[in-house]
Amino acid sequence: MSVEDKARHILLKLGMWWPEADSGQLRDAAKAWRTFAGAVDDVRSPVHRNASSIIHHNTGESIVRQVLGPLRQGPGRRLAQ
Repeated sequence: MSVEDKARHILLKLGMWWPEADSGQLRDAAKAWRTFAGAVDDVRSPVHRNASSIIHHNTGESIVRQVLGPLRQGPGRRLAQ
């Protein structure tokens, strides 16, 4: 009998509930989420640095033309005026 089974047995005897879940699958899911979080952390800093560079170097009239140019020619032309 595993520790989990013993804990379940004790809690059920005390009138408490024990979740019906596959702890192995829950551990696998937790591992997948930790792996995903690590991958996000790995790219967060370079993406932030590159986005900051783009924002820093695209200011003034050039960015206004780049953003508003397509709006002036499409359905959003009223917004651009």
